Amino acid sequence: MCVSLSLATCGLLVALAQARALSNPARDDKAHAEPSLRILVVDERGAPIDLSETPNLGVADDQGNLTYAPVSHERPGVAEARHLEPGTYWVFVQVAHREREVRVIALGAGDPLREERVALRRSQNERPDWLGMEGGRDNKRTWSASGAVGRVKLLFRLESPTGLELPAEFRVGSRCGALDALGGENLPAGAFELTFVSRDPGRILFRSPGYAPGGVSVDLSESRELDLGAIVLQPAIPVRARLIAPRGVTVKRVAWKYAPRADLEVSERSWELGGDGAEAVLELGAGPYVVSATIGDGQRYWETPYRVFDASVEADELELPLVEVVPLVLEPTALHEALQLEVLDASGFLVERREANVDVPFRLGFIPGTYTLRHRLAGSAGEFHTQTVVVGSSLTRLALEL
Repeated sequence: MCVSLSLATCGLLVALAQARALSNPARDDKAHAEPSLRILVVDERGAPIDLSETPNLGVADDQGNLTYAPVSHERPGVAEARHLEPGTYWVFVQVAHREREVRVIALGAGDPLREERVALRRSQNERPDWLGMEGGRDNKRTWSASGAVGRVKLLFRLESPTGLELPAEFRVGSRCGALDALGGENLPAGAFELTFVSRDPGRILFRSPGYAPGGVSVDLSESRELDLGAIVLQPAIPVRARLIAPRGVTVKRVAWKYAPRADLEVSERSWELGGDGAEAVLELGAGPYVVSATIGDGQRYWETPYRVFDASVEADELELPLVEVVPLVLEPTALHEALQLEVLDASGFLVERREANVDVPFRLGFIPGTYTLRHRLAGSAGEFHTQTVVVGSSLTRLALEL
């Protein structure tokens, strides 16, 4: 049994699609060779660009499946996407300090190797959207961001109601996509010190084995030091959860997800408990929690609808029905800047938040139902563009209203 931060099911779908090209063995018969694409990345003068700084380049097909192009270690500025199916592809190339480039190509079965030369201009409008861990040891963690200014230092300790210091797992809940991904596991009991770049208001969320998750709201938008003192976690209320699977579906590799309802107002990330059967015991607390689960067999995925459950007033058991996930493909736009995407289900729960480039077909996945999709430029404080989408029983396509 393992505990970790949750990942959206659509993220698992994309990750498997990205690995598709590497999982197919090459064929020696050139007459039946699958098309491959060699991307030559150069600057304005035609010189190869250094691709060592984690470039984002590859192809997307019309269903939003991504195939990333590994960088050549022998030839500078060269990457190749291999073993592609004949068809139409969107080639995307994104390198640090350069403008993103996208172009549409057609690959035929009779052309086993296609070369595409892509010239990138130097970027004139870079956004400080990179955020990574700068350092840390024991109970101290520090994060930094490219181009960001300001620091927020948080001091606190976790305790039981009797004053016992507790080990912790923590994460940050924020409407800033980069901050929303931060967290730490297996931190020993004692005083904690976390330092962030200053961004948006949010919540610092905690859990400890045997205790209900807790959280505290903080303002991460200004540089300052905050001593939160002792944060008391209450003993957990054990709840036995059971999945109801469709006929013929084997329940294994389950990701149980749960979070206090208040936490999901600022973050779509839940606490996660891994398991390998249809039943699990969840450590919840008093008040409304949102519970769900996800399973997959590598090709197909099933999720449960979000269930609001209050263990303090309801029975200590709950059942959740599994429903197959259906792809939702966002049609490519002419906008190369990243968008902040948020998707809410019919009950108003935030089920997906993503910063993504939608200048290529972009694939998400949801169980059938009616959703609200809203988007705006990433890093913008402007109003969201909002539209309704109905996900049916088969692949659904949606054109964003810009």
